[in-house]
Amino acid sequence: MPDKIYTKDFQVELDTDKDALASISKNSQFSYMAFILTDDKPNENKQRIPEEEFDNLIESGFYTPLKMAYNEMKDGHEDAFPLGPITHLKKFKNQIKCIATLWARERPEDVEYLKDSFANKLPLNVSWEILYQDSSTNDDGIETLSGTSLRAVTIVGLPAYAGRTPIVAVASKIKEEDTLDELEKTKVELKEIKDELSGIKDELKSRSEEVDTKETELTELREYKATIESE
Repeated sequence: MPDKIYTKDFQVELDTDKDALASISKNSQFSYMAFILTDDKPNENKQRIPEEEFDNLIESGFYTPLKMAYNEMKDGHEDAFPLGPITHLKKFKNQIKCIATLWARERPEDVEYLKDSFANKLPLNVSWEILYQDSSTNDDGIETLSGTSLRAVTIVGLPAYAGRTPIVAVASKIKEEDTLDELEKTKVELKEIKDELSGIKDELKSRSEEVDTKETELTELREYKATIESE
């Protein structure tokens, strides 16, 4: 049975991205990796990507390489070679989330290393390689990049974002039927909630009718009392 190692947040992202889900479901010979590419805060190199640049990174990032050194994870970008293409990028709040296809046949040892490391909760992080046309530096020495385009992403041991660009999922395949099962489960839960609300509505209606009846009886009693007193 294929691996299914992914976090809840990214399962939601995949479930709402039909193209991503379809491609992952149909290509069982590949493995997949989900990760945070960047956020809009400064990194340890005192560089930041503002949120208004996210569209540039997303548009230029499709099919750029995800890289790693052979047989080991280096601290930096040295000796890194393509491990597979980045196939999906999506803005989420002040982050960009990505999915990359891993070449499991071409680099089986490295893909297994990533799976084992992730399963054993070892830290896995990425570092971007970005080209940019301009930048500005503020009084705190923070350089803000503009006119950006994504060149590559590398799996590294010492990421500039110090844990804010982690690998959050590694999987052989996400089965479409698993997602459909989740959908059916949600439908059943929604029906149960709907039935419960319908019961509450009926009960409220019954109580409302009961109150109306008592109000009518009270009115009749008041009128009867007033008639007796007038005599």
